[in-house]
Amino acid sequence: MNKTQLEFFNHEKNILPLDNMRAIRQETFNDVEHIVIMMDDIVVFEVFKKIKRDTKELKEEDKKPPKHTGGKPSYIKIMTDYLSKNDISIDCIGLLVKLSIKNITWNTGKLTRGKGKYIKPLTLDDMCEIAHKSKTYISDTIKELKKKGVIKHDKEGYFISPTVIQKGGVK
Repeated sequence: MNKTQLEFFNHEKNILPLDNMRAIRQETFNDVEHIVIMMDDIVVFEVFKKIKRDTKELKEEDKKPPKHTGGKPSYIKIMTDYLSKNDISIDCIGLLVKLSIKNITWNTGKLTRGKGKYIKPLTLDDMCEIAHKSKTYISDTIKELKKKGVIKHDKEGYFISPTVIQKGGVK
């Protein structure tokens, strides 16, 4: 097999010249490949073939956007007025955002981990793992947030005030 044949079979080129013929490949819709073999501008052989896609490529195509956002990416809203009025540090804001991304129940503001029936309240150790910070750093930051009224803690777990972080709506 020569270089041009290899390039044709690897889908790098769409025309394969043969002795007195040529093969032409065209991709049509719905992953169907159309191959025509011609001799002096006369069609000798014609075939339609389904293109096999790589499994990784299929998985990426099959990823569907979340239904709850209408296909748009979800986001959070940070109420900057409240943060600036109460003089909340950048470290505290960063921790709030990091914890809110995937670990908040929006209707209650409760910080949780797990999914479905395995949902449990977020612990201090979980926060350390999420933020990649030490336990003392997290506990000091949480204390500051409690003083400012941003986070409250009871026997059910930690809760973030909706006056600081809210779920972003779809525009």
